[in-house]
Amino acid sequence: MLKPSDLFFDDFDYEAADTSVRRLARWLRSKQFDVIDAYSPSRVVIREPVPESLVPETVRLHELLERAGVAALFDHAPDGVPLITSIYDHASKTSTITIAGLTDLQLPEWVDRDESMFLVPSETCTFEEVVLEILDKVFDDETITASFFACEPRHRQPGERTQRFLEEALELAQATGSVSVEQVHRLVDYVFQRPVGDVTQELGGAYVSLRALAAVLQRDAGKLGLNELKRIQLPEVQERIRRRQVEKNAALGS
Repeated sequence: MLKPSDLFFDDFDYEAADTSVRRLARWLRSKQFDVIDAYSPSRVVIREPVPESLVPETVRLHELLERAGVAALFDHAPDGVPLITSIYDHASKTSTITIAGLTDLQLPEWVDRDESMFLVPSETCTFEEVVLEILDKVFDDETITASFFACEPRHRQPGERTQRFLEEALELAQATGSVSVEQVHRLVDYVFQRPVGDVTQELGGAYVSLRALAAVLQRDAGKLGLNELKRIQLPEVQERIRRRQVEKNAALGS
């Protein structure tokens, strides 16, 4: 039988436990939580000593999950199943915190990585600046070649960014299941038959429309954007992006 400590050694059998639960447990350990049970594919149990401060582990856990964008992953547990519960044991004077409903958990790929590796927006660096810096790294060959010829690399050109935005918008529309291909084609014809708009105003409109859609879908677009920003900084993800871009260019003849 697997022991909780097995989850954190290099020789751990990665095929013998649910990957998402193992990664969640390892991430919680890195945040100084005392994980005592991660055998089950649907739950993680944490020991909580009597808190010496006014902030018990349950509160800290909620705050940490919220900041990391992980809390939203537990929003759709089966009806009647508490997601995070704490039971106090008078004999040992400790509580056990159980995070349940993890059977279909899909953790972000970045969640158990060293957070210091990620570029994130700050007071001195906007989201847009961070995105461009990440893209320069993803397409570093393009960046070097473009600098040699004193021109903008393809990933920084408006045409390329517009196509990628359209692609993501269409994939989002497809994912919601609320728009048909025929409706998309009719909408394209309708828009391109109208006068050309102002870029600044249209950017604002696109942003507001995205946030409105997120609200209707009960998602936090800001947090999801930060999560995606971290994900695309993982080396294996950047390699997939480069490979897909080549395939996409070949398929679209661009």
